[in-house]
Amino acid sequence: VNANKCVVMNVYSPYQLVDKRRLWEEIIMSKRGFGSCLWCIVGDFNTMRRQDERKRVIGEYGARDMEEFNSFIRDMELIDIPLVGKRFTWFKSDGSMMSRLDRVLVSESWSAHWGVGYVEMIPRDVSDHCPLILNHKVLNWGPKPFRFNNCWLSHSGIEGVVRSAWEKQVQGTWAAQRLRGKLLNVKNALKKWNIDVFGNVDTKIKSLTKELKELDAKNEDYFLAESERSRQKELVDGIWCARRNKLSLLALKARVHWRWVNYRLSEDASKIPWVKWKTVCKSKDEGGLGIKDVRLFNWALLGKWVWRCMLFPGIMWAKVFHGRYGCIESFSKCSNVDRRDSWWWKDIMWVLQQGNFWLDEKIERCIGDDTMTQFWEDKWIGGLRLLDVFPHLYSFAFDSLSMVGHNGTWEGSRWVWQVNWRIEPFVHEIRSVNTLSKMLQGLQIFSSKQDHWR
Repeated sequence: VNANKCVVMNVYSPYQLVDKRRLWEEIIMSKRGFGSCLWCIVGDFNTMRRQDERKRVIGEYGARDMEEFNSFIRDMELIDIPLVGKRFTWFKSDGSMMSRLDRVLVSESWSAHWGVGYVEMIPRDVSDHCPLILNHKVLNWGPKPFRFNNCWLSHSGIEGVVRSAWEKQVQGTWAAQRLRGKLLNVKNALKKWNIDVFGNVDTKIKSLTKELKELDAKNEDYFLAESERSRQKELVDGIWCARRNKLSLLALKARVHWRWVNYRLSEDASKIPWVKWKTVCKSKDEGGLGIKDVRLFNWALLGKWVWRCMLFPGIMWAKVFHGRYGCIESFSKCSNVDRRDSWWWKDIMWVLQQGNFWLDEKIERCIGDDTMTQFWEDKWIGGLRLLDVFPHLYSFAFDSLSMVGHNGTWEGSRWVWQVNWRIEPFVHEIRSVNTLSKMLQGLQIFSSKQDHWR
């Protein structure tokens, strides 16, 4: 869409709050990974934004649940598209409860491109959820195609109908004209035969759906009588029976959905024994399936690129990124990511900014001429940062960003350490100063080679 990427995500939220939190975090991470795209998130969120979005439920809905859902919408910078026609999208089978569980959320860039629009709710049939349609403007898609009902193939008379219509004489000088005439004869013959044999299935479904819609609308404001509830169930059963003769895509989805729900909610049926992903990723010797953890594998690959960038700064691709974004001098001082940066650089910066990044613990500076290693903030002595070992002395340092080579002098061919202080350390810090001197004792600077990572 004008070179803009669109991301449409279909959501079916779990019931437990802790599982919802995990889902919200995964969606937020996905948006961060995709970057500046046009976002549209639709589906059953299994929660609400306000108390008035649920009716005839004993007690109030969890305030914590609604608060975290609203916080998720704010963090994602999404717009809740208004719903027209009805107030609720989910109805209990007996009509005793109803809620607005389904909604459409779009990003500001999506609404800026197409406008806010509105959400239209289609009358439900066999499902307890009402389908939603996001409307921005009316488009004319041309004439509707002819649909072939799968149930026709099970009837013994269809072959004779098609053969009779195909053998009729048609006019036309070109083969394509005659083929078009034969296909038109078959189409008209099948339409007439369908009404004579099966009845007008579409009209029957529309009639039953219309009556069900009227009962749902009445149920939003008043309690239904027992007879009306029975009629409501009969309408659902009637629509279901009618759809057996017309295997459209919507009916197929409804059947799969309801079989799954009945299976999961039945107390007697055995359930699928789900296994944690961490267990699946374990080796077969440890009881897992030996499947590679894609997230950790991606972290390892990105960490390898970081390591190569720091270990071999002279190769061409490292020079390009160093010139464009700057060198990665320290894991603790990662540069901020700009929205115009490349995806490759954004991924590396995101990995570096993780607090528990394992590469930060495995790599350290190897001193040479000490012109590129920071004395306090880089790891160059036993895999430790001096600012972590001596935090009080760090506050006394004359220059906390000074290089290693600035904290000593050459006396002939021998290097002598001399740490520069902004103020003299207090008496109770003398022990720390002596410990620092012992750590530096024996460490030499080699002017013949540069500092490097290892």
